[in-house]
Amino acid sequence: VMKALGVDGWSPLDVEVVAGGERTELRLHNELRQRADDLGVTVTISISHLPTMAIAVAFASSRSPAPKEKLG
Repeated sequence: VMKALGVDGWSPLDVEVVAGGERTELRLHNELRQRADDLGVTVTISISHLPTMAIAVAFASSRSPAPKEKLG
């Protein structure tokens, strides 16, 4: 999440995983929420685990559709 939003530091309490499994959802709070709003992005995560290890990947994607290229 930190790299996806381009921040140097944050409080772990500002990142909340509110659902798990195939429908993992992420809720941002305080400064991280403000940063995502300023950038106009939504942060999503993918989580996987084994009994002895876990991994998570965060993606920041634009909230608005990309502008269409003019053909011609």
